[in-house]
Amino acid sequence: MTRYLKLLVAACLLTAAPAAQATTILQCVPIEELQSAADRGGHVVVFTGVENSGVSLIVFRNGAGEWAAAYVDANGLACIIGQGLSGRAPNNPAPSQRIPEEPA
Repeated sequence: MTRYLKLLVAACLLTAAPAAQATTILQCVPIEELQSAADRGGHVVVFTGVENSGVSLIVFRNGAGEWAAAYVDANGLACIIGQGLSGRAPNNPAPSQRIPEEPA
């Protein structure tokens, strides 16, 4: 399992975990800051309603080009829960994992 998928699983567990099992939040920033990073050539992927929880999960590349993950809290802040990961974007799989297009 790639680190990217581990982040997604961790975020799903975060949304289902009771309050007593808190996840370490590295930083909370306005979601606009992530959009600004994407506008400067970054990569942001947003998953909404993870595991039917209604929580939005954001996977993005930080300034160092590493993958990071955040969820959107009740105040609209992106709370970063993991970073420094490597891997490929879900919409850019390794060539061996790509599904060939069907002929028209």
